[in-house]
Amino acid sequence: MSSLKVQTNGRRRKSNSTVIAVAVSFVLFLILAVVVSILNMLPGPTPNNSSQVAGGEETRPTEQSLQQADPIEDITTELHVGEVAQLDGVQVRLNGVAIMKPFTVGPSGEMRRGSAYFMLATLNVVHDTGLMRLQEPPGLDCFQMTDNIGRELRRVEYPDGFVVFGAMNPQQFVVAGSTASHVVAFELPSEDIQHLKFAVDGRAFTGGKGNCVFHITTSDVQFITDDESP
Repeated sequence: MSSLKVQTNGRRRKSNSTVIAVAVSFVLFLILAVVVSILNMLPGPTPNNSSQVAGGEETRPTEQSLQQADPIEDITTELHVGEVAQLDGVQVRLNGVAIMKPFTVGPSGEMRRGSAYFMLATLNVVHDTGLMRLQEPPGLDCFQMTDNIGRELRRVEYPDGFVVFGAMNPQQFVVAGSTASHVVAFELPSEDIQHLKFAVDGRAFTGGKGNCVFHITTSDVQFITDDESP
């Protein structure tokens, strides 16, 4: 009997030790879980958006500052005859420049043959979305031609509602993706010119923004006689 009591007491002590060990482990687990949860709630380190360069620190804009930056509305790009300017909402291509006696078209469609030579700049225009029409704002000259020393060539205006043949009619609408032609007439430049610059403001067309400048050399200008004109 005495031996049986000793064995029973030994088993109870082992069982109590196991229970205590499990309880301590459980408490430690809870403490660890609470600590991890608190650490996850703390704010992380601020990311560094700058790179070190020789002589100091170069600061780069973050993604948020790039999104909030004001857009550049007036970008001037210089191109050559035949190249395309991708403006905001409209594509403009200077198709050619010629000196000729142009035909004019009246309000009722009647045509007249001009008696004087003028310089004609022919544009191809493609609108990105919606309907496009010529809408040159009042008081704003959206088509300007200057020579190599800054002298401006005057645009030719015709009386009685006549316009140069090939010019867009302000009542003419062009669907998105279609190409429209527009012709602008100028007085002849001086004979001593070396080159010309033709500036186009995208606001001349519905929804257009931005500017482009076409560089025109003397070899780009075609001279068309009466016999060669259509």
